[in-house]
Amino acid sequence: CVVDDGEYQIPVFLQTEIPLTDVSIYRLTMDHVDESGTAIFHGETECNLPELNIQKPLVIRMTMVGTVPNVGIGYSLGEQRYTYGIAMSGMDGSLYLEEIILE
Repeated sequence: CVVDDGEYQIPVFLQTEIPLTDVSIYRLTMDHVDESGTAIFHGETECNLPELNIQKPLVIRMTMVGTVPNVGIGYSLGEQRYTYGIAMSGMDGSLYLEEIILE
């Protein structure tokens, strides 16, 4: 999935041991921060996959812009829907998944 193929893009490899369905990759923009301090994001769908599992990993080509997530992943596990932003640590630059709210 290509979210950004610019000069500074990086490949991000995602793999799971548990099959996930209805996988979406989003280009994120932070919409606002609610009264409790929670960031609310808007997501534009870039890619959809029916399933992500150990035999079907995903590589996302993207650019990190600061420490606020600008790319996210959503998926279903059973009846539950989960959405995460791909964030970068301000301490060491490592990437991690951070649960987010999409509107």
